Amino acid sequence: MLRYQVAPLALCAYRAWRYISSHKMVPELRVLLFHEIPKVDELTFTKIVRFAVDNYQVLTPAQAESWFQKDNLIPEYDQKPPLLFTFDDGFVSNFTLARPILERYGVTGIFFICPGLVSLPEDEQRFAVHKYVKNGNNSPAPST
Repeated sequence: MLRYQVAPLALCAYRAWRYISSHKMVPELRVLLFHEIPKVDELTFTKIVRFAVDNYQVLTPAQAESWFQKDNLIPEYDQKPPLLFTFDDGFVSNFTLARPILERYGVTGIFFICPGLVSLPEDEQRFAVHKYVKNGNNSPAPST
């Protein structure tokens, strides 16, 4: 069972790492999107963040916003293309695992939170995302 939880993130991390390490350095914004980060992938995530810091100009959310608004507020590239970290769904691991690693490297990211998931226990979060988000179902109305 653990294999089915870890394998998708490991494959995604490998593909992201391979993609960002093999492309020419051009001034196009790259966005890395993460969902849940299992504890077993903490080292992999750390390597991705370290690689990004060493090889890319990791943007803050404010710099990314100015990029999209064409305000030209992004510093010069110094031969490094811009990159932004984003996190979807508000999994607990975004706060407990990803945030400390990002802080260690001085990186900020954008966290997209699903309010209905925040109060759920970690195992129920995965189920809810699979049932309501991945399958395209509407989430149930909140109970009163």
